Amino acid sequence: MPSKNIDICCIYSIEDYATLRAPLIDPLQIPFGISYVATILKNNGYNVDLLVLTHDSDLEVVMTDYAKENYPFLFCLTSVASEFPFICKVCKIIKKRFPSTYIAVGGSHTSLFPDYSIKQPHIDCVCIGEGELAMLALASSIKQNVRITSINNLWIKDKLSGVVEKNKTANFLEDLDSLPFIDRQMWQPWISNINSPYSILVGRGCPYRCSYCSNHKLSGVADGRYLRYRSPDNVIAEIKYILISNPSAESIYFEVETLGFDHKYDEDFLKKLRFYNFSLRKPLSFGCNLTLTKEISQSEALLEKFKAANFKFLNIGLESGSERIRREVLNRPYYSNESIIRFCASAKKFNIEIHMYVLLGIPGENYLDFKETIDCVRKCDPGKVSLSIYYPYPGTTLYDAVRKKKYLKTDIAEVRLERKLPRLDLPDFSKKEIIKDYILFPYFVFKGNTPLYKISLLVIKNLLNTNYKLNRIYRLLTENIFFRKKKLKLIRLFFGD
Repeated sequence: MPSKNIDICCIYSIEDYATLRAPLIDPLQIPFGISYVATILKNNGYNVDLLVLTHDSDLEVVMTDYAKENYPFLFCLTSVASEFPFICKVCKIIKKRFPSTYIAVGGSHTSLFPDYSIKQPHIDCVCIGEGELAMLALASSIKQNVRITSINNLWIKDKLSGVVEKNKTANFLEDLDSLPFIDRQMWQPWISNINSPYSILVGRGCPYRCSYCSNHKLSGVADGRYLRYRSPDNVIAEIKYILISNPSAESIYFEVETLGFDHKYDEDFLKKLRFYNFSLRKPLSFGCNLTLTKEISQSEALLEKFKAANFKFLNIGLESGSERIRREVLNRPYYSNESIIRFCASAKKFNIEIHMYVLLGIPGENYLDFKETIDCVRKCDPGKVSLSIYYPYPGTTLYDAVRKKKYLKTDIAEVRLERKLPRLDLPDFSKKEIIKDYILFPYFVFKGNTPLYKISLLVIKNLLNTNYKLNRIYRLLTENIFFRKKKLKLIRLFFGD
């Protein structure tokens, strides 16, 4: 029997990766859900290990090699809908190499589809809702060799009878300050480029109910307040903690669905952040998500406060330049094209760069809608555009509509090149047209305003994104340590992340 020097192994999987050895492109890709679980387990005395797997990982080899030195009594895995089939493969091989170990799977997919998830033959329990306390209680039961039962948020399968114990789901954790700062050190071996901005979780939940996002369904898996924020003092304490380990850190991204919703919180947060930041010898720069509403789009006062706190960029979601699509299909908060254009112009006055999310191939979209998107983005003139092709995620209301209209033939779409290839057979926007417009999008948006060679490089990047083999070559080149050491930064400069 191998040495049991590892108590618990947490597993995270990723489809679009940097390298097999270090799959995460940069620290911004560290997932917070399983990070908090792993950190709490570690802080409570368990020897916790981490594995990051890709769809190209040789799972048999990875698990065989891992079993030579480790035999965890618990594996904790997490999954979104698109990763669940792969996670099931991982669980099968875990049971093959570690037949007596216990397997728990959490994440948004098990929260939304617990009945389906617990039926998978190699999963012992699934977690619904937040998993920090549930995994701690589960680890304690296994460690003490007592019956695993009556643990909130867990559906537990009896190994002999297959009967499932469906425990109640506890309320959403209201006091986020009670969570520890995540252990970033355990992620470092899995990150290709560690010299990148840090990210800090500021809140959980979302106040909006966009049809293509699972937040509107996840808000109903437990009682209590779904939208929660950490206190500004607690966030600043984590910034201090980061600077102790890395005094050369320059920027931090605040991970939150949106600021701007709770005006009292925003004012307190930005005020305290400003005072703290400018007490530093070298102030940090910041960025975050900001969901536009009619009120926010007209508020230069909010932009002024972001500027005072040294925010260098804001991520905003246009998604579609068609107000009809935003209103009737995506269920976005209301903002007119005119208001978002004015907001982007105001941000420029404060020297805040706008990074814009755009979605293509939306159900109900036609080419005229796409032309409206091009026109709106051109007028906004954002510093960066994150372009995606709509991917139908189970558990969203838009997915249900897509299935009802038979735009999608399978339960879960192919995940290779997720959000980089069209999955739907739309009557008014063909897959061929969507791919062409995805590739040429930089030309449509930036022509006349950006040098042609830069546009050409962005077009080439989008072309590479639509071909798996070419995409892998691109990733290997941009993440190769030789290129970084030689300071050949042109690829990253123009291609981005």
